[in-house]
Formats: sequence, C-alpha cells, structure tokens
Amino acid sequence: MNLLLDFMNTKVWDMKSLFDLIKKHGFIHSQAGWELGYEEKFLTSAYPHCIFWLKEDDEDALKLAAVTDLSVLPGDPRYQGFFAYLLKLRAVWDGVIKKTITEGPEISFLNEITNHTRFLVSEGPTLWTVEVGNFWTDQSVFEDYLEADYLRVFLTGQGGLFKKLRTCQNEECSKWFVFNRPKQIYCCDKCRLAYHNSKNAKNEDIRKARAEKVRKGRAEGKYQ
Repeated sequence: MNLLLDFMNTKVWDMKSLFDLIKKHGFIHSQAGWELGYEEKFLTSAYPHCIFWLKEDDEDALKLAAVTDLSVLPGDPRYQGFFAYLLKLRAVWDGVIKKTITEGPEISFLNEITNHTRFLVSEGPTLWTVEVGNFWTDQSVFEDYLEADYLRVFLTGQGGLFKKLRTCQNEECSKWFVFNRPKQIYCCDKCRLAYHNSKNAKNEDIRKARAEKVRKGRAEGKYQ
C-alpha cells in the first residue's frame, strides 16, 4: 500500500512531485508499452484518450503533438487541470481509507476494482504463500494503479493493515502512516518534537500575554 500512501501524502502537485511518484513506484507506461519504462508517459481516466508526456523534448511526444491534440506536453494547461484533479482524487481516497478503517472494506467497491484490474499471481517465498503483482498494459490509467494498490492488500490477506493506519497529529504534517505502537500518534520523531516545541511555544506566548495583562492592570490601578 506504499503507492496509495505516498499519493495521499503528496499535498502539492507539479511536474516534479508527479515524476518522483511515478519513478519511485515504477509505473510502466511508454509508447512501446513495456520497453521504455516510466520516463515516457502516463494515462489518466480524467482525460480519456490523452497521453500525458513527462518530457517536453521527447521526440515521439513532439511528433504526436504536431498531428493531434491528444498529446499533452509539460506546460500544457491540461496538466494544471490534472494536478487540480489529483487533489480532488486525494480527498476521495481519504474518505475511502477512513471508512475502511472504521467500517471495513466495501465489498461492492472491491468487486468493481477487481473487474478492471489486472494481477499476476506467482509462488511466494514459502510453500503456502503466493505473491500478487500487477500485470499492466499500455492502456492502464493512473487511477488503476491506486485501485490495485488498495485491492492488493486484501488479496494478500493483509486487510488488517488498515487498522494500523492513522494521520500524524502534527498539524503541519498530517501524513498517513503505519504506526508501530498503539499510542503512537506522530509519523516520526521529528514531528513529535516539532509538535511539542510548538505546544511549548504557544504555552509560553499565553504565559507572556497573561503577565502583560496583569502588568497593564496594575499600571491602570485595576490590581492592588
């Protein structure tokens, strides 16, 4: 579920954050389908039939852009529309995850994903285990990867993992993370320290404000 969490934890979308996500998780989209890897293009259901290219100087992209409006190069206004769409999609998945944690998976949603998601099952490290991987085609869209990452958790018998998800209580972070201890409320020590430092600073500001109020009151004769 690393892909879905990384997607959820990306709060600002631009060419760099998108490329980093695709590179990290090895999306395989190219004009050849498999050979060229993640550096070529990707598809999205938000813009049916359009090809979103990741390199503006790609020869194939430029050729296609010259003859059709379906080729979306970096800098094309449709990219900004797609980034806005990703923020809305993030809100949708936020609701799905929260509902899964509190109520369990919605079977109809799992069946819907299963109907259009491709998986490849192979032998696992031991006799009684299997590994479930993605079997993509050059027509798979960005949203397929997110849905498959969600579904894979249940196919591999790890649905209980959702019970170990929560958002970081450091308001400046608020990232989803898998907790290691039941009482863990921060995603890392850095956030824990940042929260407590912020809390101490707020308490100090409150103390100073109260002291200043008392000082002014005494100066005005309100306090003896």
